[in-house]
Amino acid sequence: MQLCDSRDIANRILVNVHRREKTDTIIEPKLVLVVMLSFLVLVNYMLISLFMSTRGTDVELEELFFNLGLYLVLHLLIVLAGFYLLMRRNERHSAREAELRSLIIDYFRCHVEDRDIQKPLRKMIEMDGLIRRKERPVPTLKMAALIALPLIGTVMMLVPSLSWFAITVGIFLYLISFLVLLYVIRNVTNFSFDHDRRWMTFQRHVLKASEAIGLKVGCHCERTVGMRSFMLFIFISYATGGLFFPIWIWLILKDMNRHFQEQWALEESLIEGLREMESSPRSWGAGLGS
Repeated sequence: MQLCDSRDIANRILVNVHRREKTDTIIEPKLVLVVMLSFLVLVNYMLISLFMSTRGTDVELEELFFNLGLYLVLHLLIVLAGFYLLMRRNERHSAREAELRSLIIDYFRCHVEDRDIQKPLRKMIEMDGLIRRKERPVPTLKMAALIALPLIGTVMMLVPSLSWFAITVGIFLYLISFLVLLYVIRNVTNFSFDHDRRWMTFQRHVLKASEAIGLKVGCHCERTVGMRSFMLFIFISYATGGLFFPIWIWLILKDMNRHFQEQWALEESLIEGLREMESSPRSWGAGLGS
């Protein structure tokens, strides 16, 4: 005897899949590449112009530190903007997927009387818990520190007396912000590979459970995202004066776009299988209207 309404859960799965238009945003990597590269060229041009203008002239130390601080802030904001957008997109996708995993687990629980489903169901629950622990959103405080700390450091460098204390504190704040930025960049760079690997594991258990209850779900189950070396990307970025950064963004965008498309294929197959298994157009119409 079923203790849950599988049709209602199937409707909620359909509603969740339809929400992907708002959460799983496909971004054209080439467009982002052109925009980010243009900004980096502009900022590096400002830095070159700054040093060229100081050659052979008596420039006050306050002005030099202000211009250098402005360059660092602009450069940091450009890098932050790119990775911030990527991080928020990943978090929106993870939130929808977490709900989808819970609904899929609840649906198979309605068929838990089938012995063949118990093992893959248990594996799904374990994998869902692991993903939730590993993919927690980045605290807002860390993101705020990326902007606030370098701005405070720049202001301190503008103190009229320009004491070495102000310079030291400003450099220290820049260092903290830089470390936080590295933390965010590392997470965003590794997210595509780690998330795709975890989802593929969860997906395999879904297919085994589907087969056990006669739910027709087709999937190639091939990994689409390769490993990206964070340390290598950092080295190349600094070796090229930041010009590799747009390519870095382009690769991450491309990875997540491919993951979205592969996951959508499974979701479409899952929806078709649920339609056939529940065989009640009226219940699906209720789901679409909710």
